Amino acid sequence: MKASTKEFLVEAFCRQQLPMKFIPLSLAIALILWPVASAMACVVTHGEYLRHFPDKKQPVKLAIEAALVTFIFLVLSFVTGFLPANIVGSRSL
Repeated sequence: MKASTKEFLVEAFCRQQLPMKFIPLSLAIALILWPVASAMACVVTHGEYLRHFPDKKQPVKLAIEAALVTFIFLVLSFVTGFLPANIVGSRSL
């Protein structure tokens, strides 16, 4: 690591500016992983409910509902947990 990069990171960390630099990166990772997590919840829920319901339409509805709940939970947890902490941290400078 170059000395200037290391100095920048140390200075940014000491001034608490570093978290604001990672919001775009965190958001990009979240936008990729939220649909993946929702799709996984849908697949797992559908596979489990197929064993318990004789009708094939009911597991599909429940799996889509589980995917939507997972997606909403992840979005709300990001918005209520990560963004306010970084916004408040950036205003205190």
